[in-house]
Amino acid sequence: EDPDGRLWLASLAGLIEVPPQARRTILSPPSVELVDLRIDGVPGPDRETLRLPWNRNRIELRFAALTYRERGRLRYQYRTHPNQSWQDSPEPTFRFVELAPGRYRAEVRASLDGLHWTEPPRAVEFTVASPWWKMPWALALFAILAAGTLYAIHRARVAILLQLERQRTRIAMDLHDEIGSGLGSIGILAGLAADGDLDESQRRELSSRIGETSSELGGALGEIVRSLEQGADTLESFANRLTGVARRMIPGDRPRLVLDLPASWPEVRLTPRVQQELHAIAVEALHNAVRHAHATRIEVSLRAAQERWELCVLDDGVGIAIPDAREIPPRRQGHGLANMRERAASIGAEIRWSGPPEGGTRIAVRFRPSGRRRFRMMMRARAGRRSGMITRP
Repeated sequence: EDPDGRLWLASLAGLIEVPPQARRTILSPPSVELVDLRIDGVPGPDRETLRLPWNRNRIELRFAALTYRERGRLRYQYRTHPNQSWQDSPEPTFRFVELAPGRYRAEVRASLDGLHWTEPPRAVEFTVASPWWKMPWALALFAILAAGTLYAIHRARVAILLQLERQRTRIAMDLHDEIGSGLGSIGILAGLAADGDLDESQRRELSSRIGETSSELGGALGEIVRSLEQGADTLESFANRLTGVARRMIPGDRPRLVLDLPASWPEVRLTPRVQQELHAIAVEALHNAVRHAHATRIEVSLRAAQERWELCVLDDGVGIAIPDAREIPPRRQGHGLANMRERAASIGAEIRWSGPPEGGTRIAVRFRPSGRRRFRMMMRARAGRRSGMITRP
């Protein structure tokens, strides 16, 4: 080879001169074709556009350069995005594994001299789908579920707060019914006992009555605490406890206590709420009969009434001065009667005030042991308060 680039070759015919221009001939780049495509090792469709599921995202592409010239000089380059730089590859087989969801464009080109490359490069487009939990509909569903869960938690929290508020209201009503009236009686008796014109026997009688009222208050407070702790109990056990309270409130012969209870008790269980409200209603009715009715006879009865049970307190006292004595308008009720009405409505019970023909007052509560239809009854009771009467269910 001469310094100027001429090449001399010896042959049988003599010397052959190869000028430099012949040695610099441009080698046209070969075209490239896709000859094999595999997805997770399995032959795939021979298409230029593919869609792969998220759990089958391993793809293998094999290309071939269509040329017979100096194959030892073949070089390949590839890239997976038009904005990426070309990467050299010693062989025309390319493997892509663990691809993230998205769109891909695999481009391959070949060259014989490293200067001139296949134009345009051979391209295969494929898309790796997102998993179902990343789909828009799934994300929307998750958002709805999350919102629903948060709303349910909020509703549960509000329900707990409302339950606590209702419990506070019940305790306040119990304190009024059981404690407030007793304290008022003690105050009146104490004022009478302080009168200097009373003789010693009258003062002792008033002191005795104050002691009895204090004992009743202690028992009433114990009943309030017990009602908050107890679970479901039988109707017979409830009647026995109520009988004990009635006997403590009416210990003598004037007024005389009369009990009308079943001879045999069915297996009927009362929920704690029903027990608590019925007990408070009965105690309030007994207290009114003892303190205000001037009765000589007070009867407590408990009997079945079709699908319900009826708790009744009847006295022969002065009665309630209301026409027909059937319904008590809210504007004429004290806190005690209003509380009785609220308690009955809260357990879905029906309460009636009436005046028997022979005189006195009859307070009857019809209830279901389970306290069902409570919400419906409360709504009707509220409507009844607005119209001035109690509505039957």
